[in-house]
Amino acid sequence: MPPNALPFSGTYVASDDLGPIVEGFQADSEPGYVTWSDPDDAQRLSEQTETEPEIRPFAVWVSSVGASR
Repeated sequence: MPPNALPFSGTYVASDDLGPIVEGFQADSEPGYVTWSDPDDAQRLSEQTETEPEIRPFAVWVSSVGASR
């Protein structure tokens, strides 16, 4: 399967370098949680109708296995 056809519903960037992905994981003290400096920020974001929030792509490690056909 080519890296641009992976079954992710979110925006992602394929990478063959695992180092930055592992470093990001290790640096995250609470994986899966998004911290807000102000709880009202979440309300303001949900009220935005004029602009879409910026969606940052997440890194996905890819590696070629086996012989290519």
